[in-house]
Amino acid sequence: MSKFRFHKDDVAVPSIKQKSRQPQKTLQYESSYPCPVCRQGQIRCLCMMEAFSCDLCDRIFSSDLSQQSLKLETGRGPRAKQWYWQGDRWNSKPQITGGLTVVLQFFSLATVALPTTLIGLSSYMFPPLPTQESIAFPVIWTGLTCISHLAIVLWFWLNYCQISMGAIISIRLQRWRWV
Repeated sequence: MSKFRFHKDDVAVPSIKQKSRQPQKTLQYESSYPCPVCRQGQIRCLCMMEAFSCDLCDRIFSSDLSQQSLKLETGRGPRAKQWYWQGDRWNSKPQITGGLTVVLQFFSLATVALPTTLIGLSSYMFPPLPTQESIAFPVIWTGLTCISHLAIVLWFWLNYCQISMGAIISIRLQRWRWV
């Protein structure tokens, strides 16, 4: 079966009905759009400014209507997040971080591994006496050291990637209350 049928004027007309796409909505200050950060709120233009703000996570974005893009205003330089409006959704621009991310990954691993290793080695080299009641204390202390340093590194990476855990938790709690 041919995709096209020809009329007497030899004009190709599609013979199969194609899905009619809605016209793409362009980025304008008068409209509201889904927030590219929290994906739950709506961003609207700030009064008398060329910027948008989310009504849920309170992030502020500067806009470039000619490029149909938003830029998160809390990040500067190569870490500044930027999104392009595709008519119905946001596409993020890849961030240029270079060798900084590799260095941060190394320091994150060292922050978790070194203190945990030092506490574990000291508890192995100087074990508690068998007559003491708290014989499991060194193991518990080593585990707590690992968990606490891992929490610090996780907090750092969430801030580095600009992920707002407060907004995510409040959204989940609001959904849970209404279910």
